[in-house]
Amino acid sequence: MKKTLLSLLMVAALGFATKAQTIAIKANPLALLGGTDLVSGEFKIGDNSSASVGLGVAGYKLGGSKYSSFGGEAQYRYYFRESLHGWYVGAKAGYLTGKVKIEDFFDGQEYKTNYGSLNIGAKAGYQWAFDSGFVIDLNLGAAYSSFKYDDNDGAFSTLKGSGVLPNLGFGLGFSF
Repeated sequence: MKKTLLSLLMVAALGFATKAQTIAIKANPLALLGGTDLVSGEFKIGDNSSASVGLGVAGYKLGGSKYSSFGGEAQYRYYFRESLHGWYVGAKAGYLTGKVKIEDFFDGQEYKTNYGSLNIGAKAGYQWAFDSGFVIDLNLGAAYSSFKYDDNDGAFSTLKGSGVLPNLGFGLGFSF
């Protein structure tokens, strides 16, 4: 009975130790400025690769426009050393939806509309995964973002934000 119990505990401990290296949950405070990865989960899918999904909410002001948004993204990462550790390159795709308010400079009226943005891009970065489970992720990249506004007339005719935009990420989290 003791041998069976000891064997089961060893198998359970080995399973937990293996799982400890396969998932990282992170928060990216920079996403509050319009990102789609405020909270993300990164999952090891191979020796050198991972996939992640993220969700984000944001509210920010840009010039005379005030944005609020909600979105999500998916990423694939290739790590040069081992999955979830060290230097990596990756591809990402995301969608952001929200509302924008703008005050017309000439008549002082406030106008509102909904918008959506599809983005596709690439990132490179470095992720530190410490023995304690603490994770720090720094990355930089670029993505093409295509913005579409429900109301393209009047005050919104000048909002032409589509194009290649920088992506900067700083994630703090824990790996399991």
